[in-house]
Amino acid sequence: MDAIRERLRRLELLVGEPKVEDHADNLTTRLEDLVAGVTVIQNSHNELLGKTEERFKQMLLDMISLTDTLRKGIEANQEDISILKKAFHGSSSRVEGHSNIFKVPEPEPFSGRRDAKELENFLWDMESYFQATRVPNEEKVSITSMYLSGDAKLLWRTKVQDDASS
Repeated sequence: MDAIRERLRRLELLVGEPKVEDHADNLTTRLEDLVAGVTVIQNSHNELLGKTEERFKQMLLDMISLTDTLRKGIEANQEDISILKKAFHGSSSRVEGHSNIFKVPEPEPFSGRRDAKELENFLWDMESYFQATRVPNEEKVSITSMYLSGDAKLLWRTKVQDDASS
């Protein structure tokens, strides 16, 4: 045992005494550096997470706004389509109590002859025709003018031209 102790003493002289305190200080420094690095990474992670959440919320709000805009556009288009369908089917659409199976006879033209009975019959025929075909009020005058002939047509055309020029 003495020989071993002697050898150990010589080795210590050659190499030097072990520095236990240096290793502990070195480990403490490295541990502090690691803790600081982890803290920096956590802060960066939290900051990035906050920015990501803000961006996600903004994108969600944008998507909700876009969805609302699209919904309103679709509703407007559906209303337009409904109006167009009604206009397209117009007088041919079925009304409760009416049947469109029969063909409505067209009224006889009015020539302008000064006969009260003939004029009354023409007006009655036109009104019956408008009811059967469900013609809107604003179109009745222009359609009636198509059933004028002879002097009545000439008189009507002159009146329309005079109204247009004044």
